[in-house]
Amino acid sequence: MHFLVPVPYSNKSATDLLKKHSNIGIHANAFQLGSSLLYCATDKIKIGDKTYCAYIYLDEKRKAEEHCIFLKKILEVEAKVKEINFKNTDDLETYLQDNVKGWRKIFKILIHSSEFKLKRDDQGINDRLFRMGTTILVSNRQLDSKYALSLYRRKDRIEKFFDSMKNDLDRKRLRTHSNKTFEGRLFLDFLALVVYSQISKVAREEQIFKDYTIQELMYEFKKIKLIHLGEKKTIITEVSKKQKELFKKFKINLLP
Repeated sequence: MHFLVPVPYSNKSATDLLKKHSNIGIHANAFQLGSSLLYCATDKIKIGDKTYCAYIYLDEKRKAEEHCIFLKKILEVEAKVKEINFKNTDDLETYLQDNVKGWRKIFKILIHSSEFKLKRDDQGINDRLFRMGTTILVSNRQLDSKYALSLYRRKDRIEKFFDSMKNDLDRKRLRTHSNKTFEGRLFLDFLALVVYSQISKVAREEQIFKDYTIQELMYEFKKIKLIHLGEKKTIITEVSKKQKELFKKFKINLLP
């Protein structure tokens, strides 16, 4: 069975591979995927007694964004610790646990004159910064590096669709007592997900998300009612200027 999976940096072979290709961001490794400029180096990685193909990627834009978010978080936490009068070490550790993932490799807790202070762990911080913007994929077959990343991102997209179905479409447990009902509800969920995905796609392309969330969009559309008068006449309730603009972006013609 062929596979393509990401390798976590808790795996020493992955960190060694990243250090080996620390100069990955050179023009010879550059390629474009969609609108993104990326870098990739290929190598071999040994896991257990087997050797696999490894694809090391660098996204400099993502790296810069992750750097900024991470360093801002460090400064924010340090300021909070100075501001809050923690009563004991347990309270401070609980705060750090809730606000900084893997904080033990980033901070050391010092006590001076009954006050808690944080000391940065330079090695831990530099290791975290060094890994940012990078991804290592491993496969048991030789792939084109651009195709490998495209394939992996397709998997990520599917996972996000399921997340949208569970959260945005509010689909929790199906709670059915027969296979027929289960299949029917799942099919309706699938249709709803198709519509949701198309709305999201158009909203991104038309930059609608600058002004609306998906929920706000649906709320605007929900206000419009279709009224049947007898068997032949159909009218739509009054459509606002805002709604007309949205329909125009979705290329939907309203009934006269």
